[in-house]
Amino acid sequence: MRDWPLCDAGDQAVAAGMTYVLRGAMATRSVLLADRSRVRCKFLARRGTASYDEHRHPVNIWSLKLDSVARFISKLLTSCSLIGALWSCGTSAQAVELIVNGGFETGTLAGWTTSGLTVAGACGAGLNATDWTVSNSGAATNCLNPGAPPVGSFAAYNMFDAGAPTTYRLRQAVVLPNAITAATLAWRDSITDGHSGAPRVFSINVLNASGTVVLATLYTFNSANITTGWVSRSVNATVPLAPLSGQSVILEFSAAIPAAWTGGAGMGLDAVSLDVTGAAAAPASIPTLSEWALIGLSSLLAMFGLARMRRHST
Repeated sequence: MRDWPLCDAGDQAVAAGMTYVLRGAMATRSVLLADRSRVRCKFLARRGTASYDEHRHPVNIWSLKLDSVARFISKLLTSCSLIGALWSCGTSAQAVELIVNGGFETGTLAGWTTSGLTVAGACGAGLNATDWTVSNSGAATNCLNPGAPPVGSFAAYNMFDAGAPTTYRLRQAVVLPNAITAATLAWRDSITDGHSGAPRVFSINVLNASGTVVLATLYTFNSANITTGWVSRSVNATVPLAPLSGQSVILEFSAAIPAAWTGGAGMGLDAVSLDVTGAAAAPASIPTLSEWALIGLSSLLAMFGLARMRRHST
């Protein structure tokens, strides 16, 4: 870039093939502005004719500076728009897996809790009961065998029978994301049931954080004298879970036995997944695009006002 000379009385400055002559007080003002603001003749050359006179063709250096500020603010707003877009991408809807140890491949019930109702012994005698437990064999029910784990090396099992009316509960606490737009619960189950009488009920429920209130029932199966084998199942849980967005809840797999020793049974559960899509909220400390626009507009108005005051003062 050419290093243009500062303006002085009677000097000529050549810019873009044109000659500009500065006269009288205009040159004096140019010198002052040049010393104070480092304004060079090339800026004056943009403003008009080949000969400047202060009274006929006043040069408003502050307007020139304002143009530069306006361009800067325009670039700033463009950058802010880009930042806002990138920020939006960072907080856009995303699917997350909420279940820990859904395949029970730790070989334990890590991440889960049970009702703790196990009473050692086989089915059909006394108060024996086998609550949810993890094993590599369906024989873990201590009653009928629903089959070996279908995925991996382990699965969860319960007797699906008991010496008294019993409900075996397998639970995991989860925190639902904000603004749920999609939710899918998937799992595999197997029931071998030789009982007669009132059906035994396998259900999947969503409870409040304390586990005292059922907020939604996602699935129910009434079992009586049936052998299903391992079945892959899934339910769309968007509608029941969307109103619970952002809350801590409990997912419960329940096996309810209404009467004692009405026939042997066994149940298995594996490959549990709760995939939920929600939107994360952007931090309040980041201005919105409308706020950036307001900041830019305020800056422009302030610069226009300053330029007007400067022109009147001179």
